[in-house]
Amino acid sequence: MRSSARFARVVRLEHSLPDTEIDSGFRSLARHAIAVELVETVALFLLAWILPGLIMGMLLIGVIRGVKVYEVFIKGAKEGFTMATSIMPYLVAILVAVGMLRASGGLGALTGTLGPYTEPLGMPGEVLPLAFLPATGHEGELL
Repeated sequence: MRSSARFARVVRLEHSLPDTEIDSGFRSLARHAIAVELVETVALFLLAWILPGLIMGMLLIGVIRGVKVYEVFIKGAKEGFTMATSIMPYLVAILVAVGMLRASGGLGALTGTLGPYTEPLGMPGEVLPLAFLPATGHEGELL
């Protein structure tokens, strides 16, 4: 059922009941349900429009300040691509090293050795590889 239909049904029920102690409790519950529906509606609206709003806001501010937005965007994209190509060998080296460590069983041996010491600290041995691996795009989730 759509949220507007639920909202209308709750409002109709709230106004159609006689005023007794039980019904006043229901009305309080109905008001709470209406508040929850309102919060959910506002949250969904914000989630749907926050990113497009930020992008449009930045473009609008750039245009107001007289910035050549497209040219600046292209210049930034070129710089980003240059940076990405310069760090690519390091990322490949990290991924290869992690793959070798995992394939050789070294990571399992390390976690098996350190697991009993980290368990009392609240860190199970099964999650230790996530602490050892660098943030390389969810590589640790495959362990």
